[in-house]
Amino acid sequence: MEQKKKIRVIFISIKNDARSQIAEGFLKHLSGDDFEVSSAGTVPAIEINPLAVRVMAEKGIDISKNSPKSLLHFMPHTGIFDYIITLCDENEDIRCPAFSDKTKKMHWNIKNPDVPCAGYEEKLALMRKSRDEIYEKIKEFIESVKH
Repeated sequence: MEQKKKIRVIFISIKNDARSQIAEGFLKHLSGDDFEVSSAGTVPAIEINPLAVRVMAEKGIDISKNSPKSLLHFMPHTGIFDYIITLCDENEDIRCPAFSDKTKKMHWNIKNPDVPCAGYEEKLALMRKSRDEIYEKIKEFIESVKH
């Protein structure tokens, strides 16, 4: 019996500590074995954002063991991905990477939930908002790829 080829996806953000980690977590959780999923950052953080871990735990998804990865690790291999999805907002576009290979590219304009001057509750609310936007995008993405 022939094994079905997995669809390879990489999510890229600036620090790979929240948005791209959330997207990776949702796609892994919702897609079963249909996808091979990675995430990376152009300037990766030291550790995953604890608020990202918390808001995903609220949805029953554990990303606490994830760690930020550098896009440089994946650069020589971008051609192996079927989809490259960047998650940067309009204020970050200059740091959001562009690729010239034939891989299908998508850009999701998701506002950066990490606002330095915000208080804890405001940061948590912003992280939940980003999580929920990413969740909707992931559901749409799965539907579009399966058809």
